[in-house]
Amino acid sequence: MYADSPEVNGLIMLEDPKEHKGVRKYLAERYFAYLTEQRLIEDDETGEVAERFRRAHDFLSSDWVSRAGKNIVHIVYFAVRKAFHGKGLAHKLITPVLEYADRNGLRVALETHNAANLDMYRHYGFEIFDTFTGDFGLCEYCLLRPPLHTAKKEV
Repeated sequence: MYADSPEVNGLIMLEDPKEHKGVRKYLAERYFAYLTEQRLIEDDETGEVAERFRRAHDFLSSDWVSRAGKNIVHIVYFAVRKAFHGKGLAHKLITPVLEYADRNGLRVALETHNAANLDMYRHYGFEIFDTFTGDFGLCEYCLLRPPLHTAKKEV
């Protein structure tokens, strides 16, 4: 789990197959989910984004990741506050994850219900693995990125 700052203007939560799960991890995830939902409410005067998030939260499922195979780092949650869109914060959060995956030969999986995010994810090498349509007309896009082989720098 990585946040840009204590204010949590951006957050990325991962599940690494090498990582041990436990109560501490669960509590940390719940805490940051709470902070994120709080930020959504603060940033969204109409309540539209928070309601979409609530509906998507009930709908989004990570069950598809197991069908995608092994050696996958799963981005469980990735969000940037609206006031920080277009300022490089998403890049700052996702780049170390992708570099880690590339160094370790891991694929990266994530899901989104926001079609507007697809171009950004494609920019980072993600491709659509599958899609699901649920209640309220929400579509879940399941994305997968293969490890990129980067040339090693000579010393």
